[in-house]
Amino acid sequence: MPDDASRPSIRDVRAELQVSKWLSPIHVLLTFRAPTIAAHAQPGQFVHLRVSAFGNSPLLRRPFSIAGANLADGTIRLLVRTVGRGTFMLGELFPGGELPALGPLGRPFPEIEKGREVVLVAGGVGVAPLLFYAATRDHDTKVALYGAEAELALVLADELAEHCDRTQLATDDGSVGHHGFVTDLLPETLGGLRDPVVLACGPRPMMAKTAAECRTRGVPCYVSFEAWLGCGVGACLGCVIPAAGEPRAYVRVCRDGPVFDADEVGWDLLR
Repeated sequence: MPDDASRPSIRDVRAELQVSKWLSPIHVLLTFRAPTIAAHAQPGQFVHLRVSAFGNSPLLRRPFSIAGANLADGTIRLLVRTVGRGTFMLGELFPGGELPALGPLGRPFPEIEKGREVVLVAGGVGVAPLLFYAATRDHDTKVALYGAEAELALVLADELAEHCDRTQLATDDGSVGHHGFVTDLLPETLGGLRDPVVLACGPRPMMAKTAAECRTRGVPCYVSFEAWLGCGVGACLGCVIPAAGEPRAYVRVCRDGPVFDADEVGWDLLR
């Protein structure tokens, strides 16, 4: 795990909304101008965004994985699922509005050797950091497995497919692709590759099953956790998850992650 000295410095900036694009009735893709964050962002990192431009309500910022960064125009993209007051406020923000944004935060995905096949396993809005990875990392083979509850929730499937050699979809209701969990696609996918590495982000049960399948096959696996954060910088300990190894050991999603080697996580104790 890298020490703090190896991390780029964190910026707290005023991020200006450039584009608000609704991808479904509850999913919105926001493009913010934040040049200093865009210049240092790496796939797997996140920003901690205050959702109100004025006042302190809601008090706590909201964490969002960076779905893309453009150095040319200094923008970052955030995928938001509007499920509560704070995210609804983001969906109502007009272009030109500015919000305080702290980032880039957290540990990114590791550099993967060029000759290895990369398998991206995405669940729901967990596609965001994996899309950033797919768009910016060059590999001979990139395979994407993307699942959600229904076709309407596979909001970035077309864009993800543009950056991957092969993409397979799964939906809980069978509206498109495989009828079932995205992890059902993993055994056959891994069995057809020579030297794969798996990167996953999505619901915790999905990542736990992905990690277990990779462990059985001896395949390296890295998982990116989504969690509600208080401070975002490791001080409040509100985002801890069980660590593998000795009992009662924990790691912080915001500071030690959000990306972890799957072997670092105490999956049996995770809730």
